[in-house]
Amino acid sequence: MKIKICGITRVEDALLAGQLGAWAIGLIFVSTSPRMLTLEKALKIIDALERSYPKVLKIGVFADQPEDFISSVSELCKLNGIQFHGEEPPEFIDRFHCSLKIKAFIITDIGLESLLEKIRLYRDCLPLLDLPKGKSVSQDLLFTYASELKNHNIEFIIAGGIGPENINRFIPLSPYAIDIARGVEISPGIKDKEKLIEIFRIVKGDEINV
Repeated sequence: MKIKICGITRVEDALLAGQLGAWAIGLIFVSTSPRMLTLEKALKIIDALERSYPKVLKIGVFADQPEDFISSVSELCKLNGIQFHGEEPPEFIDRFHCSLKIKAFIITDIGLESLLEKIRLYRDCLPLLDLPKGKSVSQDLLFTYASELKNHNIEFIIAGGIGPENINRFIPLSPYAIDIARGVEISPGIKDKEKLIEIFRIVKGDEINV
């Protein structure tokens, strides 16, 4: 199963993710995020990762930002993919040409049909299910919606406070990838080494190289 470690802000965390076998890392360029990166810092992380673990995908995370800003950062950082985490319409996302486009869908009680309709509009994107920040929305709802996507044979990434204590609940859904951020953090953007290792040990078993 693929694992994406999002909200990377330190070189050492990126390298550990690579060592453990991460599929991708997420680099956040949203100014309102506590995990927001400057371009300079992002380039240092990317350079270190390229030198040691070049197969790990570098995904830039943006939310309702100008097209020229996203394009510029993507080009300068040589990103492998773009994650759109705002209210970007499909026609906006269609203007970007990259090998991987991820569209986040924040799970509230919107109804399954409404969610499926939205996902269909973003036909060239891999959907990512996430919980709203700062709101009390149960992971039960996240699990329910993810299960329905599975039943509809829709590939998806799942996020939303997943960590060592609850990841086993989501593994049977066989998502395209599991997106981990705050579930393995000491504080925003600072990853906990032992929790990172434990996540990969749960998912990959003896395959991890520590």
